[in-house]
Amino acid sequence: EMTAHLYESNVFGFGKSAGTSYTRARSGDSWSASYADPRLWRSPWTARASFTRSPYGNYTTVGLVRPFRSTTARFAHGGHVGYFTGDQTFYRPDGSARTLQRRWLDAGMWTARAWGPTRMRRKATGRLGINHVHAPRDADGLTGDFETRFKTIYEFALEGFARHHRRRNLDDFGVTEDIREGWRASVGLGPALLTGPVSSAYGRAEASVQWTDVAGDRITVVSANYGSRLAEDSGPGRSAWSHLVTRAWIHHYYTGLPAQTLAASLNWYGGWRTDRSYWVGLGGSNGLRGYGAYQYGGTRRLLMNVEDRVVLPARLLTLGFGVVGFFDAGYVWN
Repeated sequence: EMTAHLYESNVFGFGKSAGTSYTRARSGDSWSASYADPRLWRSPWTARASFTRSPYGNYTTVGLVRPFRSTTARFAHGGHVGYFTGDQTFYRPDGSARTLQRRWLDAGMWTARAWGPTRMRRKATGRLGINHVHAPRDADGLTGDFETRFKTIYEFALEGFARHHRRRNLDDFGVTEDIREGWRASVGLGPALLTGPVSSAYGRAEASVQWTDVAGDRITVVSANYGSRLAEDSGPGRSAWSHLVTRAWIHHYYTGLPAQTLAASLNWYGGWRTDRSYWVGLGGSNGLRGYGAYQYGGTRRLLMNVEDRVVLPARLLTLGFGVVGFFDAGYVWN
């Protein structure tokens, strides 16, 4: 696999950022482009847009956010629209699979209110989202029905803030990132409505935790989240809850070596009582480089990445160069 990135963080001196990347892999070529304006028309709003074209589909997204710009800010708002068209693997009850074309539209908006002292902020957030999915039916009647989900989540969060840090060359060459040291915990509940072949209302529960620690040249980030549907009978054995999905990450960075960043991560992704079409992939851009995209699939995944990112001293005008040595290992199962 080979990837080339071109990124400009201050386009023509106006503070806008734009980038593009091209990847050649065994599974096919991928291309993406992105644009961001941190102060849209000199307002407090941030605008972002991106487009990705890959062997398994095309995805376009546009977002507009008014973030908490300080530790004393009280209000924040945002919204996004995304559209995907491409192929997805669906599983039959006997375990066999079939790849079909799929389209989905995802849109959402949210608003948040914060109060309390800086070292113990409290935030209440309301989110409203809609997700519409359509796939044609195959000869065996595997899928093909459309479905639309309306979701509303009311979230309450606690945040403990220690300090802000700025580090360069963590996840992207030549990019300086803001790091917020501290912790965050949240819980959310809300009603949802599924319309499609069978219409039903159900509840949804979510929870998440995150902890970030900066100790000199070492940065550690630990995060986990959970989400599930409540009281929705989507099939055999699914009466009290269904489609429970958990995720967890551990990221560690070391920047003490000259012009290098050592990075290691461990990632977990798992689902229980999931929809029949639920599938988490492994391969290519999904974390196992050197293999085809989505070469392996299932409902649970464990993934490890280790990288040595080296920034080369050579420059061509405003272009910088770097090389990465990496080791990936993953396992996916049902």
